[in-house]
Amino acid sequence: MVRSDTTCGDMTEGRRRARRHPPYKSAIGSHVPIRGSRAEQCRWQHHLGRPYAAGPVEPCRHCWTSSAQRLLSPREQRKGADFHLQMKISATDYNNDLFPWEHKGTTIDETVQVCEWLEQDGVDAFHVSAGSMFPHPRNPAGDLPMDALVQNYGAMLSSGAHTHRNHWIFRRRPFRTLFHWRWVRAHGGHIEGINLPDSAAIRRAVSVPVICTGGFQTASIIREALSSGQCDAVSIARSLVANNDLVKLFAAGHDRAPEPCTYCNKCLVNAANNPLGCYEESRFASREEMIGEIMSVFEPRPFR
Repeated sequence: MVRSDTTCGDMTEGRRRARRHPPYKSAIGSHVPIRGSRAEQCRWQHHLGRPYAAGPVEPCRHCWTSSAQRLLSPREQRKGADFHLQMKISATDYNNDLFPWEHKGTTIDETVQVCEWLEQDGVDAFHVSAGSMFPHPRNPAGDLPMDALVQNYGAMLSSGAHTHRNHWIFRRRPFRTLFHWRWVRAHGGHIEGINLPDSAAIRRAVSVPVICTGGFQTASIIREALSSGQCDAVSIARSLVANNDLVKLFAAGHDRAPEPCTYCNKCLVNAANNPLGCYEESRFASREEMIGEIMSVFEPRPFR
């Protein structure tokens, strides 16, 4: 297993290289390790082993931000620097969404405290997401196509702590039906802007920009999120996979694409084995058209 200090060191070196070699001066992101396991470790180390169910305790700054501080220290190296350091952070873990016997994990109040600390340490912006793992019912929120998942999940067996357990569940219909039910139930059908309440709470507490992810593909919803101060920007992934000209459609006055993303997450479960693209056949006139669009990634159009 790669040590976190080695990973942080590699990211810091990459950040320095980006500064030395334009035009590759871009945002260098890092996941802040404050998911449920970090919170639990902090509780056991500093609060006499009280389990999570014993109630909330004050988060320990060292335990919750130590890996991030390796990227930020010494701060003098960043003084006057022309690069941007942004932290992508899971604001609320919802660690028991799929397995109700698990603890809930990190709360938004704890994350707000951590973001205040990280801003003091020099973070330039926060990218707000959710979930104690990836994928998670709230990240990316939407459906979980079980048949496609079973076909592609074998590529993940060597990659995680619980992949063999998951694979066993996915291949047995009663268990995968229950798993799928809990997945869909967790987000309750609320997908676009699902993380806005958390991003709003963080934005009220910090003075640096806050970016929010969460199925955005409707211009009026994005406009309201920005104008109401819930975030300073939104990030978009699946909706751009489905409609890579989405921003041009907004500029032309469309509120939404004619064939919007269905949040089926087939792009997600196919990514382990197949080219990145939209695998929702209902969005295309034929399967052949869908395959042609997916394979076009190998022959990109000139950038204009």
